[in-house]
Amino acid sequence: MAKARPEALSRYLVEDPAALVAALEANLELRHGKTTRQRRTFLDTFDGSLYRKGALLAASRRGKGWELTWSERGRGPRASASCERLPTFADTLPAGPIAAGLATVVGIRSLLPIAEIQGRVRHLEVLDKRRKIVARLSLAEYDPKDAATSLLRLEPVKGYGAAAATLRALLAGLEGVSETHDGELERACAAAGRPVGVDPSEFRPRFGASDDTGEAIRQALGRLLEIVRIHRDGTVRDLDSEFLHDLRVAVRRARSILSLLRDYLPKRPRQRLAAELKWLGGVTGPTRDLDVYLLKLDDYRAPLSAPVQGQLDPLLELLAKRRRQEQKRLARALRSQRFEALLERWQDFCEEPRKEPETASLEVRETAGRLLRKARKRLLRKGRAISDESPDEALHRLRIDGKKLRYLLELFRSLFPASDMKRVLRALKGLQDVLGDFNDLCVHQQAIAELAAELDDANALMATGRLIEHLAARAEGERQRFAERFADLDSPRLDEIFRRFEGRGAK
Repeated sequence: MAKARPEALSRYLVEDPAALVAALEANLELRHGKTTRQRRTFLDTFDGSLYRKGALLAASRRGKGWELTWSERGRGPRASASCERLPTFADTLPAGPIAAGLATVVGIRSLLPIAEIQGRVRHLEVLDKRRKIVARLSLAEYDPKDAATSLLRLEPVKGYGAAAATLRALLAGLEGVSETHDGELERACAAAGRPVGVDPSEFRPRFGASDDTGEAIRQALGRLLEIVRIHRDGTVRDLDSEFLHDLRVAVRRARSILSLLRDYLPKRPRQRLAAELKWLGGVTGPTRDLDVYLLKLDDYRAPLSAPVQGQLDPLLELLAKRRRQEQKRLARALRSQRFEALLERWQDFCEEPRKEPETASLEVRETAGRLLRKARKRLLRKGRAISDESPDEALHRLRIDGKKLRYLLELFRSLFPASDMKRVLRALKGLQDVLGDFNDLCVHQQAIAELAAELDDANALMATGRLIEHLAARAEGERQRFAERFADLDSPRLDEIFRRFEGRGAK
């Protein structure tokens, strides 16, 4: 472990708290402070974004309410705030440092209790010969179910770095005491057998170049099935819109694999699973579409005048109402026997040995290079045919092809140099951003026009017309950006990378 800075916070795992205190008393001048009961609930998003950004949000009971503490990992608290209830989203907190910090990290994700830890904390002060405090210690002894090991925290006092160094040297020599980067959250998660700071949506299958293609596909589909399962509850409970988004992305990836790698899979089981995944994509679509409308509406109407923005409130209310209706249908579908049967069929497809085509035994590296070249070739052919006169539908189809190429790249990422993958994905993302925004703006114009037909407010109807005009202008702007972004993907440098993917090397 790296040497600690003189005034940095240090933590130690302690096997026997009583023996530690006895050893400290034998070597140091200690003053015993209060022993307090502590019960802390840690909050984070489902994908652990706070932890991965180095932040901690903890809540402790204070009377009938809660006290929130915002910390940076490895350091002491940076801000605190009181609230009546645990916050569910960043914007449910009153303005202040915690709300501001949360808003930049968690975005639209909900805050969930991810771990709880309780026990007693002994507070100790280390004194020098003049009885001045040179360091503070807090020894937390947790309930066994929350953490298997007690935790000592050493907090040096400013100006007494040498004393802190002496104390660290003493602790390093004590049996049953070991320095750690872990804090309370990590100990609580370890005791519960739960990872901390891990994004459950991450899809990074790792293949060996000589692995069989069929086995690699089953491995990837198994991971996608896992992602769907762990996001179902949050989607049904409607905890935040990202649960459904991540579930749908996993389903789309699985459908792309079944389609693009169909020649390497048994035909009939593949067709049956593909048909059910198509159903799942269909039943999850309406709610996600309405989520996107609602998420983007503030951005869409921001350039409009304040009175016009206010006149759009009936449209917003109608969208929210429609979304609640669709969410109920979605929850029923995800609780249905058909969905359970789909999951079983998916699991069987990943695990049960079955008669596979001979192509399934081909090395996955060879398969990947060939499929990537084919997918890019199709994308370039269609993209080069796009002109100012091309119908919107042509750009929509190109967006789908771009998404399929991206899914293939992400599926086979582990087989190729990271620098090549990064360059290709960056170029493709630039194109997808333009095509995605263009598609959203076109689709949303039509959807808003259809919804407007249900409004009986004349001002709202006029405002909706202005909103649609604004969206049309923005769509045209995105269309004008297409050629520049497409050129990034249709470049000699990327030609060379794709040749390397296929094992042909540079010409």
